[in-house]
Amino acid sequence: MFVRVSYLCLVGLVLFVALETVLSEENIKNPDTSALFKRRLSMRGRKVAFSAYLGNQKIKSNKQIIRYSQTTLNIGSAYRGGIFRAPRSGVYVFFFTSMPQRGKGDALWLMKNGRRVVESVSGRVSSAYNMGSNMAILYLRRGNKVWVQTSPFWKFSKEYRYQHTANSFSGFRLY
Repeated sequence: MFVRVSYLCLVGLVLFVALETVLSEENIKNPDTSALFKRRLSMRGRKVAFSAYLGNQKIKSNKQIIRYSQTTLNIGSAYRGGIFRAPRSGVYVFFFTSMPQRGKGDALWLMKNGRRVVESVSGRVSSAYNMGSNMAILYLRRGNKVWVQTSPFWKFSKEYRYQHTANSFSGFRLY
């Protein structure tokens, strides 16, 4: 038993030394490898991602924030009440889709700190559904806010509702 344990320890030590040698040779050939590895280690605990969709929301006015109430993912707890707040500075990716009621259209804006970034338009189709979508890659500083709202130029009827899970808003921190 003692011989077997000693042998396993010796094999482990040889593998460790071999790995250290390979890593040090790699650092000589490519010094960025070590920096990349250290950066990956420093990214632990900094993951941010969310995905939410609509349950049922009545649109009452233009410039109304769409509150995606059904959250399926919220790593980092940065999404709340329709608004994403960046927990740290970095590059973020956002997607949003809309599917208005049958026979209706809409126009939605992706907003960053009160300024329009991109727009999605779904035209009116009389007897069918029509979808709109868009995405944006943004640099955000800590505390910056991103949300989706109705366009100020689109006229929504008084009984306008988003009721489909096809209406979604998602995002994640790229780096």
